Amino acid sequence: MTLTQPDNPHRQAQLLAGILAIAADAIISIDEHHTITLFNNGAEHIFGYTSAEILGRPLDVLLPERFRSHHGQHVRDFGKSAVAARQMGERQEIFGRRKSGEDFPAEASISKLQIGPSRNFTVVLRDVSKRKADEAALRQSEERLQLAVAAGQIGLFEHDHLTGQIYWSAMFREIIGLGEHEPATPARYVATCHPDDREPIAAGIAQALNPRGDGAYAMEHRVVLADGTIRWVAVTSRTSFIGDGAGRRPARTSGASRDVTERHLTVEKLESRVAQRTRALKEEIERREQAQAALVQAQRMEALGKLTGGIAHDSNNLLTVILGNLEMMEDELHDHPALKYLRRAEEGAKMGARLNQRLLTFARRRKLEAKVINVNDHVLSMSELLRRTIGEGIDLTTTLAHDLWPARIDASEFENAILNLAINARDAMPGGGSLRIETQNSVVGPDRSGDGPVPGDYIKLSVSDTGVGMPLEVISRVFEPFFTTKEQGKGTGLGLSMLYGFVKQSAGHVAISSEVGRGTSVDVYLPREASHASATQARAKQDDALRGGNETILIVEDNPQVRTLTVARLKRLGYRVLEAESGPRALAILNAGGSADLVFSDVVMPGGMTGFDVARTVLERSPHQRILLTSGFAEDAVPANDATFAAHKILRKPYSLPELARAVREALDECGNR
Repeated sequence: MTLTQPDNPHRQAQLLAGILAIAADAIISIDEHHTITLFNNGAEHIFGYTSAEILGRPLDVLLPERFRSHHGQHVRDFGKSAVAARQMGERQEIFGRRKSGEDFPAEASISKLQIGPSRNFTVVLRDVSKRKADEAALRQSEERLQLAVAAGQIGLFEHDHLTGQIYWSAMFREIIGLGEHEPATPARYVATCHPDDREPIAAGIAQALNPRGDGAYAMEHRVVLADGTIRWVAVTSRTSFIGDGAGRRPARTSGASRDVTERHLTVEKLESRVAQRTRALKEEIERREQAQAALVQAQRMEALGKLTGGIAHDSNNLLTVILGNLEMMEDELHDHPALKYLRRAEEGAKMGARLNQRLLTFARRRKLEAKVINVNDHVLSMSELLRRTIGEGIDLTTTLAHDLWPARIDASEFENAILNLAINARDAMPGGGSLRIETQNSVVGPDRSGDGPVPGDYIKLSVSDTGVGMPLEVISRVFEPFFTTKEQGKGTGLGLSMLYGFVKQSAGHVAISSEVGRGTSVDVYLPREASHASATQARAKQDDALRGGNETILIVEDNPQVRTLTVARLKRLGYRVLEAESGPRALAILNAGGSADLVFSDVVMPGGMTGFDVARTVLERSPHQRILLTSGFAEDAVPANDATFAAHKILRKPYSLPELARAVREALDECGNR
C-alpha cells in the first residue's frame, strides 16, 4: 500500500506515537535492508532492549540464530509478493531472542509499506510464553489424570521432577500413615517405609527414573505406622521423560497405591518372608561390616599417605640443602683427611633421598617415571632394608643373573613391589623360614592357555618363601584390592593389587603359585629394554662432564636455604643469577625490566602462586621464554588437563650438582618451550 502525506503531519505523528506507546505488543519497523527503524515501548518490554540500543541494528539481533536465514528469506519473498500483510509462523513456530539470550515463543504478523521510493516492513509481535506455559500445564494435568486412572486411582501421588513439586492425595497419606499437614517430600515417604524395604525401593525408583528405561515401577513393600503397625502397600507408577538421546531426563512421575495388607497376612507367606528377610539381613550386615572395615582401613591409609607425602616433600628440601653443601665442601677439601667423612655423610643423605622416593610411592603422590635400570642393582640396594623388615628368624638369599638384561620401569615402584612381597612372605612364616629372591633372563614363547605373558624377552624376578601357602580359592583373589586373609588391622589388602597394577602398567606379567604347607612363589616378568645395551651404559651416558654457561637465570624459591645453595651452585657453573622468594616477586622483577634467559622455579610455594602459575604467566607474556621447574613432591609433576605442561619435565629434589647442571643446560639449549 502507499501512504499519502497527511494534512497535519505533526498531529498525525503525535497520534502514531501515542498508539505505539500504549501498544502491549512489540511493533518493529525495518527498512528494505532489514535495519531496525522503529522499536516501540512494547518491544522494549518484551525484548529487554531500549530503543537507543536497538535502532540502526539488523533485525537478526532479535532472532535466534537457527531462524535468521529462514526469516530473512521469508521477508524477501514477502517483499516481492503482491500481498500487503501476512501472518508469520503459519508453517512452524517462530521465536524471538531477548537481550538476556533467552529464546521465547511468539506470534507475529508482517506488513509492507511504501513511503515514497522506500519500502518498509512492520512486524507486530506478541510474546506467547505464558499461553504456552498454560497449555503445557493443561497437558500435564491431563497426563496426570490419565496416569493416575491407569494406576488404579486409590491413593494418588505425583512428583514433578522439573519443578520439584510433589502431590499426595488424602487417601495416599492415609495408606502410608501421614496426616493432612505432613510435608510431602521423598525423605518423609522413605521414613514411613520399613527399614528392610528401603534399599529395594530405592533401586526400583532408580530403575524407573533411568532415561533408558520405560519409566514403569511396581512394588509391594511395608510401611510402619506411628503406633508400630505394619501395613503392606502395593505401589505402581509411570514416569514420563523429556528430551532425546543423552539429553533425555525424567519429567514427571504419577502413580497410585493401595493397601494389600490382608493378602500378606497368611502365616505361610509371613514365615517365609521373615526367614528370607532374616537371611538377607544377615548377609547385608556382613557385607556392610566388611565394606565399613575396608573403608576405615582405606581412610587410614589415605590419611597416612597424605602425612607421609607431606613429610617426604619437606624432607626433600632439607636433603637438597644437605647434599648440595656436602658436594660444595667436597670440592673445597680435595684430598683433606676429613673428605671420607663427608662422603659417608653424602651417602647417608642419598639413602635418605631414596627413602623419600619410597615414601612418596607409598603415599601415591607420584606418577610412574620409567627409566632404564639394572634390576640386580636395586635388589642389592634393598637387601639391608629387607633383612630388617623380615626379621632374624627368616633367612634371605639372593641369586642374581650376572648378565641380566636392562628394564625400563619405575625404580621406586619396583622397590616397593619387592618390599610388599617380602612383607607378605614374612607374614606367611610366623615361625621362621626362608625367603629367596632370584633374577634371570627369560625368553617367553606362545602360551596356548592365554594366561602367560605376551611372547618376548623379559627379566624374570622370582620371590619364593617356605610359608603356609594358599589354597586355590585364595590364589584366585589375591590381586583384588582390599582382599586379605590377615586378621583385621594387620593388612590392607593393597600390597599385591599395587604390585599387579605396577607390573601391568609396565607392560609386564605377574604369576603366582602356591601350595598349602609348602610355600608361595611370585614370578614377575618385566619387558626387556632393547634400545639400550645395558643400564650401566645408560647411566654412563648421563654422567657427562659439568657444563655451565654465562646466561642469566632467575631463581624462584621460597626456602631461603635451598635458594642460597642454588645461587651458589649456579654461580659456580658460571651463570649470572637473579633471585626471588615468591612467584609475585619474580614477576615483579621481570616486569621491572629484569631479563632472564631461564626462569628456574620451585613448584610448591606459599602465597597462592605455584611454579606452574609463574611459568604460565611468563609464557603468556613471552612464549619463547625458557622455563625449568623443580619439586620435592612428584604429584605436582603435571597439572591435570593442562596441555601447556603435558610434556614438561621437572627436576626432582634433592638433586646433585651434575643433575642441576645438566637440567639447566638442556633447558637453555632448547629452541623454545612447548
